Amino acid sequence: MNSERPLDRIFITDLLLPFTIGINEEEQKEKMDVLINITMWVKENRAFATENLDETVDYRILHGEIVQLAKNRSFVLIETLAEVVAELALKHPLVQHVQVRIEKPHIRQYLEHVGSAGIEIIRSQKGGK
Repeated sequence: MNSERPLDRIFITDLLLPFTIGINEEEQKEKMDVLINITMWVKENRAFATENLDETVDYRILHGEIVQLAKNRSFVLIETLAEVVAELALKHPLVQHVQVRIEKPHIRQYLEHVGSAGIEIIRSQKGGK
């Protein structure tokens, strides 16, 4: 993640939403909480000087898109959800890299002695921009 100018990080932490997600029928029957953490590395973030929201990443938009995902789509694998969230973040032209962490805190119902299970991915703009 090297570039000529340091990148800023914009993040959303501890977004807890009910999703229909899981590999077995029991998990697919009702929505279960999924914990989402996102870090976006942003270039040319000039909002600090202009205080213009158009010159940065408005995390409210990404938040709204993820809320809609939770309402309207089901997933079998958290890996798929992580990829979809990363793609949503990378749609913004200022976002160079994104780290998405998805956790299923309810997994303790299925795995004894486990507080949470999940995946963490890092994705970048195509072409290494």
